[in-house]
Order: sequence, then structure tokens, then C-alpha cells
Amino acid sequence: FGVNHSCFHELNYGSIADMKKTEAIEMLGGTVTAAAKAIGVSYQAVNKWPDDLTQKIQDRVVAAVVRLHPRDWEKRWPNLVPGGTPHAHP
Repeated sequence: FGVNHSCFHELNYGSIADMKKTEAIEMLGGTVTAAAKAIGVSYQAVNKWPDDLTQKIQDRVVAAVVRLHPRDWEKRWPNLVPGGTPHAHP
């Protein structure tokens, strides 16, 4: 897929430590259904996510974002890049 795997360990998790459920769903396609499909879980699982996502869920969201957008995820979500702008949206 052309993914730069060396970037994974450099993701700026500090800036997304307060990732919200609504932000994650938006990043994964804009609906609970799209988010569930992107992560490989049920609609019900995503629907039960807390408003403030746990680190485990955040990790899955980031991994899915990189898989879904291997060529331009850094531009779409600069808050996931070291030194990026927190909570920027495409």
C-alpha cells in the first residue's frame, strides 16, 4: 500500500489523547456504520464507545486511518503527525 511504516512509532499520540468519539467516527467515514467497517467491529461496538476514547480505541482508529488513506493521511489529519495541528480535519 505504500505506507511508511517508520511513521507509526512517531505518531503524535499526545495531541490525540483526548480524541472524541465524534472525531473518530468522522475520521473513519462519518457514520457509525463506516467506522465499524473500517475497524472491523460491529455497529453496536462503535455505538458503545465512550465519548472520550480509550487509548486502545484511539490506536485502532489511527491504524484504520493509515490503512484507509495510505498516501495522504498525514495531510488529512496533521494532528496525527509529530508537530501537526491538533484536531485538524480535511
